[in-house]
Amino acid sequence: MAALSRVLADTSILVAIVKPSEPAPDLAVYGTVAVSALTWSELAVGLHSSTDLAQMRRRLEEYTALRSLFTATVAYDDACASAYLKIVSRVAERGGTVKARPLDRMIAATALAHDLPLVTRNGADFAQLDGLVDVHER
Repeated sequence: MAALSRVLADTSILVAIVKPSEPAPDLAVYGTVAVSALTWSELAVGLHSSTDLAQMRRRLEEYTALRSLFTATVAYDDACASAYLKIVSRVAERGGTVKARPLDRMIAATALAHDLPLVTRNGADFAQLDGLVDVHER
């Protein structure tokens, strides 16, 4: 596979990087790995969903390390909102549940709006979007 100059990482990629039980995703074939602002929000929810102080501190350290590692952030803007309409239309056309997985689909819309391949651990989450979003499973 030829190197792609810029891709958008799904939240699952960042989680896999910090989760010791998972093999690290191979991102070496990509140039810049950008992250949606929505991913940082999704990780913030995970950070604060723990009631265990030690776990919260560990997650904060991981979050901080990831923010240092991935400095290219892509905003969710009006173009993304328009792309989201295409995403949910495709899901509806294919008989999927339109209200399911809103953050995943908004991240996919960000990739679509900015013409970026989407790199994920969970390709099945985006199966209904084939032909619309270029999804790479790592």
